Amino acid sequence: MATDECNNSTSCVQTITVEDNAPPAVVFCPADIVIECDQDTSALALGFAEGDDLCSGMSGMFWANVITPGACTHSYTITRTFTLTDECANATQCTQVIQVEDTTPPDPSCPADETVECDAIPVAVDPGVTDLCDPTVDVSLSEISDLAGCGNYTGTITRTWTFTDDCGNTNQCVQIITVEDNTAPTWIRRCRAMSSSTVSQYPPRQQ
Repeated sequence: MATDECNNSTSCVQTITVEDNAPPAVVFCPADIVIECDQDTSALALGFAEGDDLCSGMSGMFWANVITPGACTHSYTITRTFTLTDECANATQCTQVIQVEDTTPPDPSCPADETVECDAIPVAVDPGVTDLCDPTVDVSLSEISDLAGCGNYTGTITRTWTFTDDCGNTNQCVQIITVEDNTAPTWIRRCRAMSSSTVSQYPPRQQ
């Protein structure tokens, strides 16, 4: 208010409107990361974004995931976008990229090498196998038989199993079976006993 010497006065009014139009500041955003397919991809495991606001304070934080398939079943990308809001509904965002990969080969339980008799060669049985992410690992078998001894009855048999998961990771088991023949022949029939009279029918061989 302004007043002159004759007490005349006048006034003016100023209205100050205080607003909060500034979004929160991101003070921490989880870094991009590459992880194996058996690891936890949740925000609880990999971290949350954090923010600060100069005026009204933080009111909330939420996130959304966009999943992009990769080259195989257990390879993909998660784009996680965090949204931070203040009490005046101003929002800001930050993004974390999570690359999920399957680079670990299957883990088979390989059979031990064996030495067996030629009549006891074991039948090939696929070994057990586990994988971090693929419950149905493909198994193939190749067998090389090198039985060149004792009339093609002894030698070695090399069995190679190959294990392949959905992402093309492979592992192998090699088993060598050594085949021997250490058993003496057995008579199928008894030899007929010969009497002395029978033997005498055959004169001694002339020298």
